[in-house]
Amino acid sequence: MSSTEWYKNYTRFLTALKNRLTKWQEISKWKPTLPPYILEKLNQLHKIRNRYYKYQQENDRTCLRQMTKHVRTEILIYTSSKWNDFLENIQQNHGRSDSTFWKHLSRIYRPKSLPFRKLRVNEIEITSQQEIMKELHEYYSNLFTPPTINRDDPFDAQVEIDYNHILKQVESYTKSVELTSPYELKRTIDNLKPKKSAGYDAISNFMIKRLPPGYLQCLSKCFNNWFAEGILIDDWKVAKIITLNKVKTGSPQCDQTRPISLLATHSKLYEKILLNRIQNWAEINHIIPVEQSGFRKGCLLQTRVLSIYQEVKNFLAANVPTLSIYVDYKKAYDKVWHEGLIVKLHRMKIPLELLKLIINWLINRKAYVEFGSHKSDEFEVKVGLPQGSSLSPYIFIIFHSDIVSRADACSTHIFADDLCALTVPPIQKSLPKMIEYVNKKGSEICKKLFDYSVTWKQPINVDKTVVQLFHTQVVQPKIQIYMDGKQLDCVRSFKYLGFEWTDKLSLAPTVDRCIEKIKSSYIKLKWLKRNKHITTKVLRLCFFAYSFPFFAWMFPLFPLLPLASQEILKRKFRVGLRLVHRRPFIAAHEIPVVLKERPLESYVATYLNKRLIRAPRSDLGESLFYNDIFNWDPS
Repeated sequence: MSSTEWYKNYTRFLTALKNRLTKWQEISKWKPTLPPYILEKLNQLHKIRNRYYKYQQENDRTCLRQMTKHVRTEILIYTSSKWNDFLENIQQNHGRSDSTFWKHLSRIYRPKSLPFRKLRVNEIEITSQQEIMKELHEYYSNLFTPPTINRDDPFDAQVEIDYNHILKQVESYTKSVELTSPYELKRTIDNLKPKKSAGYDAISNFMIKRLPPGYLQCLSKCFNNWFAEGILIDDWKVAKIITLNKVKTGSPQCDQTRPISLLATHSKLYEKILLNRIQNWAEINHIIPVEQSGFRKGCLLQTRVLSIYQEVKNFLAANVPTLSIYVDYKKAYDKVWHEGLIVKLHRMKIPLELLKLIINWLINRKAYVEFGSHKSDEFEVKVGLPQGSSLSPYIFIIFHSDIVSRADACSTHIFADDLCALTVPPIQKSLPKMIEYVNKKGSEICKKLFDYSVTWKQPINVDKTVVQLFHTQVVQPKIQIYMDGKQLDCVRSFKYLGFEWTDKLSLAPTVDRCIEKIKSSYIKLKWLKRNKHITTKVLRLCFFAYSFPFFAWMFPLFPLLPLASQEILKRKFRVGLRLVHRRPFIAAHEIPVVLKERPLESYVATYLNKRLIRAPRSDLGESLFYNDIFNWDPS
């Protein structure tokens, strides 16, 4: 029996076993918020109100007033009892099962994506599930069509020639990548999240994590056979696309839906093992620039934030304006050019055994859209990287690893597909001359970035690409930066990498947004506190799970904040501790002694000490501004 036949029988067995042991129960997706007896009273109330509006009789007015008061009281009693029952479930499940406890608690804190039953197409709302499915199928099948190749362009023509040559070269190549072992496979499975949601093959991570050791040995043999042949089986190349709503109100359009691709669960294991081989090659050969901090081991988003902040701060200290260009890609991962990717990887001298697997990973991919009970026909995916695959993000940053050298900016900061290019003029006495240089240099950088995107078929959304000028002037200097013949919008404030950047490099907007999120989380904490059955231990758990992360988000910048902003965060932290322990009037200096809680600055110092210790092993230690940033005493 071949490896592919054994694998198909194995997945059929797991699927049949799941169907045999699963108790299926039909669940209504829509449930009325009120019980039938209250709904009946509401119907009576509506009849009385309509009769009063029609005949204007005094007895109807009296009855309407009494009935309204009675119904409101009934609704209040019902909702209060349901809320108390819900909170009691949270408290009871705290001592039983962690998964059940967090499942109940997430209903309060975690917002869910709103389902949609209507779709807007040319200002017309479609309600039929089959018609919605057809519109989504047409949209996504057009989205994944390959880019147009201009054979009159020497570059495109050479890429096509090189691509065909590479296909012939790898077809006869027989060397295998490094084989896997049951131990590596077991370690990869252990790192999976124990999700019970099934992939395309109807098998979940929860099932795989409970496989006996004998199955792991058989799986590792199958993987090794496929590694030796340099293939991925066809069953792994089909994705089921379900769509989520991206808009908060109203009916979405097709481009306002978020596609979620469900892949075979075992393909994710295979790709994670392959990813280890690709990462080893890329890191050993220094393929990815140090300016890229996304999807790399030991690389942090905080490195990009602190480096940008300190670099701009150094220039502003010398009264030199700094131009920042924030580039926005159109559907970054969904628009990767397959032929260009393969040719560029070959030019980077990637081992042919890895390139052969990447080619087989990309070609002959298919997908279909499922909406409600309707399923579309399969369509070919000839562009883009598979969503949900662990390989896609890392392949993407390898594909665009040369964009830093092509941009020719003063400095470039990248996190995954978020690109920020900085440029500064030579120091001069005349501000107009520096602004003139910024306008010229900024437009040159934008032209190079746009030419790069055209060359490698990675379209830039010019309408959403913006520029920002950091300066110390009283009146904002006017700048004119052009990309593809269009003047880019110049913004005074812009959200990048989760932080709010202002033209004066003020951190106040970032702190204000953080405070608003903390206040919102405290409202839900007060809801929980009102119930006497909720213990302090549960409240503290909720506080550190859902409120404390907002404070932790500010830890990298905490020493750089003004003392007033630091004091605001400390005060908000003490407010949360008072809520948790139900001690609203306890003094600030008594909290560490009476409540046995650490102050916020203690958590900040712990965080900074850990970052300083681990800095040599992360990209933070390689930052050009490391010594400028960490010039404080974290103790």
